[in-house]
Amino acid sequence: MLAAVGALSASAEAAPLAGVLATDASNGPIAAYSNTAAWSRWDPAVAGYRLVVDRGGAIRTLAVPPSSRPFEVTAGRGPDGATWLVWARCAGDSQSEPTACDIEGYDLGTDRPKTFPFAARADTMERAPAINGTRMVYVTGLSSGVARVHLRHVDGSGDRIVSVLPRSTCALSIDDECFAVTRTTPLASALRGSRLAVASRVSTTTGGDVGICGLASVRLLHLDTRAVRTLDTAVCGLSGQGMRDVAFDADSRLWWRQSCSGDASACQGTRGGPFRQTASGLQRLMTGVGSRLSGIAVATRTPVVGARAAGSPPGCFITPLEIEYRCGTVTAFTTPSFAAVSAPRQLPPSGYVTVRGTSRVRLLSPPATIACSRGDIRPRPGATLWAGASWVNGRLRVAGPAVPVSARSGGRTLRDTIPGGTAGQQTARIVLGGPSHACGRTWTLTYRPPGAAPISFTTRVLAR
Repeated sequence: MLAAVGALSASAEAAPLAGVLATDASNGPIAAYSNTAAWSRWDPAVAGYRLVVDRGGAIRTLAVPPSSRPFEVTAGRGPDGATWLVWARCAGDSQSEPTACDIEGYDLGTDRPKTFPFAARADTMERAPAINGTRMVYVTGLSSGVARVHLRHVDGSGDRIVSVLPRSTCALSIDDECFAVTRTTPLASALRGSRLAVASRVSTTTGGDVGICGLASVRLLHLDTRAVRTLDTAVCGLSGQGMRDVAFDADSRLWWRQSCSGDASACQGTRGGPFRQTASGLQRLMTGVGSRLSGIAVATRTPVVGARAAGSPPGCFITPLEIEYRCGTVTAFTTPSFAAVSAPRQLPPSGYVTVRGTSRVRLLSPPATIACSRGDIRPRPGATLWAGASWVNGRLRVAGPAVPVSARSGGRTLRDTIPGGTAGQQTARIVLGGPSHACGRTWTLTYRPPGAAPISFTTRVLAR
């Protein structure tokens, strides 16, 4: 009899996630990996949130202390091969910004909590964790200024700061202008093999259209080539638009969602919902929940979606402000369907920052180094150097003449022209060529604005 019970338990744990998993979830993040999903549930007995896990249909509450705000939880393969959960435990309630956050975890293979002293320091805010094998990614320095993304082994060794967060608004702003980022707020991260993704919100004090609460983006970094690509953006307006819940599936495709913390009108139709980036382009998961979407995760190839209850039933909201609720659904879509989404116009990588060339022209300055890669979803060997110019009269953008531009390395010179005649930043792309022609070289980018002396910048294309 005991053997039969054990076989039944093993069979239940091996079962894939399917259908409605919960109808009492909170409005916090959800996590999924293999046959496991996790979410937060409000517990009135402790006036706090509990962490709930579904493993192939067996649902239980983890024996970890409750939290005053929903757990910022993600799931992945741990160093022992079992499914691990990692989360940021933050002080304060979900109606305000956290004042302190530390990274914690749980090994579902050994059924024991895990601690990470290197990511739980008293004088540092750590947030947005993700795990993949022996490595963990997390973010520090979130209270103000520019945050830093750490890639580290779970034993604390091998700390590496990775450059994935936007450094300028080049590839983010709807006005296409490039200004230096002065503050970043990372919201989620994901790690799979040599690919690392971060969803964040940035702002700038020097100019550009950043909305009322910043520019949100999803950025993908190839750790081997150091190539970064911006996959999606949103200007934060009255709806509180943001990008959250990045996750890789078993085929290393990246998933994310656009969320609206305020009026949901900006997250309806094709503008909101779960998205995934494939080799053939961007796709939107058809969920049927519309702007009620509150979370997205992926278990192998099965999307797991969190959503507010339809119609806001009485008793669902925990606070009068209707921010926290306890009637959310968590559903695993075993037969998902998708709709293609047209790709946005390609913009300069956001490592480029606008500088003033004269009193009337702004120019794109390339970063000190760029990857030997064209930065596609699957990076290709080679390099492209962006050039851009916009004409100004004081703070007003005006139409101006075309600007010749060249890129030179050794005895090789490539030329192009930045178009004129239109107000706002115009760009040109100088394709430097394949690895043998473009990489492992220092390039000089020279602008020749009419009526002004030539202006030059140098950049190093890294070796392949």
